[in-house]
Amino acid sequence: NPTPPAVPNPAVTTEKPKPAVTQKPKPAVAEKPKPKVRPLPPGVTMEEVKNPNDIMSYKSFDALEDEIKAIERKLRILKRSGQANKTLEQRKQQAELIKDAAILAVQEEKMSFADYLDLLRLTIVHDEKLAEEVVARRGEEGRKDHAKLVKRIEIMKAELKGAEEQGEPE
Repeated sequence: NPTPPAVPNPAVTTEKPKPAVTQKPKPAVAEKPKPKVRPLPPGVTMEEVKNPNDIMSYKSFDALEDEIKAIERKLRILKRSGQANKTLEQRKQQAELIKDAAILAVQEEKMSFADYLDLLRLTIVHDEKLAEEVVARRGEEGRKDHAKLVKRIEIMKAELKGAEEQGEPE
């Protein structure tokens, strides 16, 4: 009699047992999520966020006049104490040149009064976006720059409102 084929016994197996799947241990300190990098608004550069009050970004006559007066006050205080500040003096000269160039452009009709008002409107919108970015990206460290920028925006808004109410100067 032939022997019947062996029937595998499920209780007896020849395969090696597989090790249980283990999870990697979690670190004791929770990892901080990486901060989300938000894109800059159109027209705003990182350089502007770092230095939002660069005199070259001033487009308003009134804001330039206010800056010139503020610099003159600082220079008078420094002069009384026997100090000089070349950086402030240079900033004042730059502000005066920018203001004179803008006045000349309007006087020589290279820029109309309406164009100047449009420039003010665009600058206000741009600087408001810039102010938001200074707060978001620089926080407490950018507080003084933000305050100065907000003051400049307020000056431009007042200048624009006054110009719109009075109309084009003769």
